[in-house]
Amino acid sequence: MTLYLIAHLVRGAPAFDIARRCDSMGTADDPGPWWIVPTSGHRAYPYWSAPISQTGEHDFWFEAGELFSIPNVPIDWPDHYSCNDTPTATEDILAIIGRKPAAPAIRRRV
Repeated sequence: MTLYLIAHLVRGAPAFDIARRCDSMGTADDPGPWWIVPTSGHRAYPYWSAPISQTGEHDFWFEAGELFSIPNVPIDWPDHYSCNDTPTATEDILAIIGRKPAAPAIRRRV
């Protein structure tokens, strides 16, 4: 299994990550290869990649020849996590299940 150092978009900003290229994944509408980030299991859309090789049990390296010539993000490139994702607030979840604590009453002396 070959891992890759990839550059991709995360919430609208360029980021580096480790990903696995899955040539066998895909659909008729969206053929492979798909790139999966092993730590999250989510799909990534890299605009640059470099293979990482394992030379020993704990030794890793990758070809750094093009490391400093990483291209700019193409216009309308897909995002790993969209900026438009709706965040889920903890207090909303607590309110839904009826466990939201009551706000303390504020008493002021006059």
